[in-house]
Amino acid sequence: MVSFNPLVMLFGTIFSNVGDRAGARDAVNESTTGDPDGKCLAKCEGWIYKQRAVVSLARGAGGELLRASASTTTESAGLAAAELFKAAGEEFAQATGLPALGVKP
Repeated sequence: MVSFNPLVMLFGTIFSNVGDRAGARDAVNESTTGDPDGKCLAKCEGWIYKQRAVVSLARGAGGELLRASASTTTESAGLAAAELFKAAGEEFAQATGLPALGVKP
């Protein structure tokens, strides 16, 4: 018995990548849903994305694994990566006592 699943996945990946590079996916999403991301079907002008950044650290010391993490979330109409990472870094610094990102001790 021959499985066509790997071929289907390969062609799907190729078509997806070509569509992304050529802008076809955004154009189809824009024309069918009104949103280039294809996530908004109605009331797109008020659409807000929920975004989350997580900073995590794990380290082994003497056979013991130490872990620390912090996360920050926001809701915004646009991508707020810089603000999210800054806030998560500051929260991580407070939780661990390490210096904040971009701040030298």
